[in-house]
Amino acid sequence: LLIRSGGAWRIADFSSAIPRQFAIAEELAPPVAWSPNGRRILASAVGGERKLRVVHALEATPRVEALDFNGRVVRWCRWSPQDALACAVQTLGAAPESALEILYAGAGMASSVPLEGRLQYFDWATENTLVYELEREGGIYAHHSGTSTQLFLPGNQYRLFHESSSFRGGWLLDTASGNARLWNLASNPHSTILPGIPGPLMNPHWSRNGKHALVGVVHPRYSAYETDVWLVANATTNAAPARIASAPPGKASSALFSPGSQWALVTMMPDVIPLAGASAPTNPETTLQHSAVHVATRTTVPQPFGGGEWASDDSAFVTVDHQAGRVLLFRVQGNTFRPPEVLHAAT
Repeated sequence: LLIRSGGAWRIADFSSAIPRQFAIAEELAPPVAWSPNGRRILASAVGGERKLRVVHALEATPRVEALDFNGRVVRWCRWSPQDALACAVQTLGAAPESALEILYAGAGMASSVPLEGRLQYFDWATENTLVYELEREGGIYAHHSGTSTQLFLPGNQYRLFHESSSFRGGWLLDTASGNARLWNLASNPHSTILPGIPGPLMNPHWSRNGKHALVGVVHPRYSAYETDVWLVANATTNAAPARIASAPPGKASSALFSPGSQWALVTMMPDVIPLAGASAPTNPETTLQHSAVHVATRTTVPQPFGGGEWASDDSAFVTVDHQAGRVLLFRVQGNTFRPPEVLHAAT
């Protein structure tokens, strides 16, 4: 546990029967970011320059390490799942130079990755692989074993609509080419086009368990909208694409996964956004339709009252019947929903 008192910090260690506390030898400024395994803490030093510090929390006396990166500006840092740290840095001036600086990684990981442009974003794909994008159509790259490989160039949309990294790491799904393309980043990056999904495609994203994915077909009139929604179950093992929603004329669709990854939640909506000042529909359910598709069986179940908030394990969801003034609980039984239970009713 990290405890703050003004600018002073100390660590409480609960690994023994009697908790112990250790003072940190330098004042730190919030926010702080623990590494996933709890071995290190990233924070800023107190003062105007906001230099970064790493506290090595598991040493006998917590040690503070100053990160300087030769005076370059640090834009942001990310911990890997195994407590390696990567920081995006750049020099100042008319022609700034960017790089990824890497600390605490394994022997096969480079300590510095020079970049040929300004960094748009980066993230860890595996303990030894970084995925990053350069600004101004610079492309998507994977850095593995000291080598940066361009995976693909971005398409005509923003990055948000074209690629998605698995929450579990090791995989990336992109639609920049118009197809659904699955990248294995565990070693030397290589890709496979998922068959049977007609393009052009957009908005790929993964389930929280890293097993399944969703992609949408670009609307023929409005490129920010989707028509069909495709589910790719077991994407990384035995990919089985299946169309789970198809928008009729005048409609558009969108989908996301439930927290427990057992359901794909589909919304149908008008494909035209009302002008500012136009009267809103008296009942939004007449224009929005919500359904849930069971990933394992592809069973589609209507979601009443506009969907709801799901339990983290997908065992139930809570929704509101605004017309009757009730809060309802729907328990999940297999691939269907049990009759609602009233949690609260307005008096």
